[in-house]
Amino acid sequence: MQVTGNFDFNDKRDYKQMWLIGGEVALFNEIFFIRGGVILHYEDDLGASFGVGFKYNFSDAYGIILDSAYSDLGRLENANRFSLAVTF
Repeated sequence: MQVTGNFDFNDKRDYKQMWLIGGEVALFNEIFFIRGGVILHYEDDLGASFGVGFKYNFSDAYGIILDSAYSDLGRLENANRFSLAVTF
């Protein structure tokens, strides 16, 4: 099992301050991934994101990656994203 974390702070001149916190847990020899994160806007509510991923290598040269994510986008409601990648 491998755990990765991230912390970021943005303070742009023309936008509100943002704190971004996220993490990923890789399970089963980095085949299955669980991800989560939050965005904290200064004087605003938080937005949460969650996701899962799957990576499988057919050989040393070829593989496949499947990812799915859900994000709370505030006024824009929710977003579901899916991706498929072939590696070579």
